[in-house]
Amino acid sequence: MIAMMAYLGGPALRADTEHPCTYGDAQALLQELPLAFTQPLSSDRPRLGQLFGRCQFRWFQDGETIAFREDDYILGGIVMFWSYEDLDDFGWSRAEAIEDLRLATDHVEMAVVTDGIAGPFEDVPLIETSYRDVRSAVGHIVFNHRAFIRQLPAGEYLVRWTQSYPGAPDFEATVRLLVTPTSD
Repeated sequence: MIAMMAYLGGPALRADTEHPCTYGDAQALLQELPLAFTQPLSSDRPRLGQLFGRCQFRWFQDGETIAFREDDYILGGIVMFWSYEDLDDFGWSRAEAIEDLRLATDHVEMAVVTDGIAGPFEDVPLIETSYRDVRSAVGHIVFNHRAFIRQLPAGEYLVRWTQSYPGAPDFEATVRLLVTPTSD
């Protein structure tokens, strides 16, 4: 079975309200999050580590409430990986690990909450990065990031994630997003 990257987020309420999360910040996390997390931060990427708790949330944070501002670009996602080098004794190759990762399907929906009542859930198109390798503390891994990047108007939202994997029960999580006006 596949593995998911551990929770990388920060506090439920963002601490830095001076600088909005830009589209470039969200793209940097989309492309480099696993690499930055599994390797020590260096002086050539000093800002990426600061974005972990500000510009993103992880879909599996079931029941949590996370706040952003309406001028933020928000990355919501999950990193899927296999430490295939550790599976060499079982005959797994990188290609087989990728095929197993592809068996997991993700479905994300979002609803606007008005007066405490969730409206209809609408499908959210997902971005899926290519499969890449990285050496980490858990061994040699192959991974990809499944996510969306959105800028939302002030309000309350529910994001529901369902992941299906053959032979396993579906996993579902719902995260509440509070998006405050920029002037707050």
